[in-house]
Amino acid sequence: MFGIAGIALSMLISFALSLVGLLDTAPVLDKISRLPPLVAIAAFTLAPLSEELLFRGLLLRSVSDSLGKAAGGKFARFAWLAAVFLTSLLFALFHLSYGSFAELLVAFSLGALFCLSVKKSGSLIPAIIAHAIFNFASIAIMVLT
Repeated sequence: MFGIAGIALSMLISFALSLVGLLDTAPVLDKISRLPPLVAIAAFTLAPLSEELLFRGLLLRSVSDSLGKAAGGKFARFAWLAAVFLTSLLFALFHLSYGSFAELLVAFSLGALFCLSVKKSGSLIPAIIAHAIFNFASIAIMVLT
């Protein structure tokens, strides 16, 4: 469910950016088209696993717990939202090397979506699967077009 939501979210963001002339996916297409096959496979297998363990497994929980303790019990919900914002921002910055504003915006939005999947399910598994589905679909679309 979150994998399909991620693809739909990415398409919506891309459409909105294209309407205002800010869709700059050429650097992303170029980078992905030059990936060796094994690296492309790692992009939808190992990358989702390692990135979700780091960003949603370690950072989201650590930042949320730290902010929750600092803010007190009343503000625990806001601590979680702040943790989602911060970890999604870090996740987007992790994708800075693509050289695309659209990539940063999509990565930030997907980071928040993956945080939501962890919150809703209590597990990293849906986020890992959604991330893998998104990466696979993105690579497949770019390679096939």
